Amino acid sequence: MMDHARAYNRKIFKNYFEIYIKADFSILKKNNKKRLYAGKKANVVGKDIKPEFPKKPDLIFINDFRKDLKKQVEVLYKKIKKKLPDAFLAQNL
Repeated sequence: MMDHARAYNRKIFKNYFEIYIKADFSILKKNNKKRLYAGKKANVVGKDIKPEFPKKPDLIFINDFRKDLKKQVEVLYKKIKKKLPDAFLAQNL
């Protein structure tokens, strides 16, 4: 997502909450499960388009690809729960 889109979201959405899932690009490229980095595909962020990483995310989650997906989701949920008020979570999750 571009910086201008993040700024716009923060402006128009009262409860905007940005989560940056940080992952090592070399591991993403190596795993390449969706074959995004194979061949001569163009317009791929991280390959031929420079990514714009969030400057002030509300939460940074580091994906090291060592834990299974279910455990990662549980950790992410706990981190979100710490950051957001219970009333908001009850209405939106």
